[in-house]
Amino acid sequence: MKTTVLLCLASFLALSNSVFSQDAGNQARLEATGLYGGTTLTIRLHSTEIGQPAAFVFGHPTVLAHLAPNPVQLVSTQKAHIHQGVIGTDGELRLEYALPSNPIMPGKILFGQGVVWNRKGFYQASSRIAIKGETHKTVSWTDAHASLPTSNLNDSGSDVEAFDYDRDGDQDLLVSNRTSFLFYTNDGSGSFTDETATRLPANNLGSFVTSVLDVDLDGDLDFVTCGTLDANGNSVSPMLFTNNGVGVFTKAQDLLIPMNDSDNLIVGDLNCDGWPDVMIGAGSAYGGSGMPHQLVSLFLNQSGTLVLDSAAESASWNSSDEDWLAGDCGDVDRDGDLDLYFAMTGPGGCPNILLLNDGTGSFTDVSATHLPNMNYGDGDKSSTARLLDMNGDGWLDVVVANSHLSMSTQDTGDLLLNSGASAPGVFVDAPNNWLATNDPELIVNLGLTLGDVDMDGDNDIILHPSEWFGSSFPPFVGHPTLFLNQGGAQGGINGEFVKDAAFWTPGPLVTFFTYYGALFDADSDGDLDFYTPSYGGIVDPSKTQDYLMING
Repeated sequence: MKTTVLLCLASFLALSNSVFSQDAGNQARLEATGLYGGTTLTIRLHSTEIGQPAAFVFGHPTVLAHLAPNPVQLVSTQKAHIHQGVIGTDGELRLEYALPSNPIMPGKILFGQGVVWNRKGFYQASSRIAIKGETHKTVSWTDAHASLPTSNLNDSGSDVEAFDYDRDGDQDLLVSNRTSFLFYTNDGSGSFTDETATRLPANNLGSFVTSVLDVDLDGDLDFVTCGTLDANGNSVSPMLFTNNGVGVFTKAQDLLIPMNDSDNLIVGDLNCDGWPDVMIGAGSAYGGSGMPHQLVSLFLNQSGTLVLDSAAESASWNSSDEDWLAGDCGDVDRDGDLDLYFAMTGPGGCPNILLLNDGTGSFTDVSATHLPNMNYGDGDKSSTARLLDMNGDGWLDVVVANSHLSMSTQDTGDLLLNSGASAPGVFVDAPNNWLATNDPELIVNLGLTLGDVDMDGDNDIILHPSEWFGSSFPPFVGHPTLFLNQGGAQGGINGEFVKDAAFWTPGPLVTFFTYYGALFDADSDGDLDFYTPSYGGIVDPSKTQDYLMING
């Protein structure tokens, strides 16, 4: 691999006394294709910071904790491959290099991390990624739930965020439960200790979902939450919690919304001012604009304080007879700003929504022209949607989880491929690329977790089906299901997915409700491990054991 060293990363970081944070509001994301001889290696660092200095480094893992409030550096610059430039008008810094035909570092793991200099003078970094040279890895998993703190047995878990809240270089866990949050601190080897009592000593009511962001750009990660209930089962306003720098959290704001309740979040720099914003939704309440069934409330970040945006309250797209269950933001047309995708549901299905950003946080509904006509125009009953490049062409695609009891399994999830340069942000349905028909295990699907589990440079899919009555033995179905991308290690076509029958090692009788999960490097070996909370079961609601699967 040719070494591109334009600027030492240490010197790049020394350009300012500013700070640096990981994945702060979806503003820095690094990805790389597979490391195979005879192919072209493509590395992309994505950001909304158009024209700003940026760099990425690939080398050996390290944990270099700079003095606060500077970054925790996760990749060594010694004998490393470093590339520096600026974020282009397409929202990325890209390097392409034709690899020689001989094997490149066979079996060796190369770690990567990117950094962007925010226009406000703050550094922001991607999470660390890893790729394996010439990998033909057969993914194996070990059920490690018995090693988790016993507190994960006691409540209905719905969401989990993996992030380094104590800034020691490894990934910790924040688990969302209906009655309290759980803070599991990682020792770096994948062993977790329950430190809830000291991490959030007050205002710990739990929630349905959480999202991580660096709301005040001080170099540590904060979180926002919604779907909280009080002791009487009444909805509580969404809340923002800030980090003191070493992983102790304090409630900073109640996010007062016009809607009666809330259960989903999108976080990102939606108005392109350098600060991460927060979008909160439920879709089943009347909004302050007086319009029926307001979809979302948008809070714009004003120097670390979240302020309700009145313009979004009255926007024409912010009203629907249907419900928004979840969504995502990403630059689908590669013009340097974050667009929005909403997963919608209704009694007989309804179309999902795509909003394009004009670069200032003003959105236009282009669903009719940019999304395919699904289910004969009636749309699907969508539960979750995620934006990620699923076929390696550099353009964000859409993965959707649906729940259609009356339709074939093939319609209980959608893979929508971005047309790319020929029609940026216009999506086509690829029904034959993912779900097979008549799979009795996939009936009602609630969530998605995406990532490269085999380190071959393409993204894989974990689908979260609900526990339900199956059509074959055992009578119940519903546990996370892995679909491996057939590019890279599988030697097939990038963007086509096949179910991995060996994934769920706890066994077919382990079924439960699971909404979301986290793919993260629990044990610091480079590959992605998997944590999913359990919300309970149909016959046995107390079936709340969470699961940790270690990637072998």
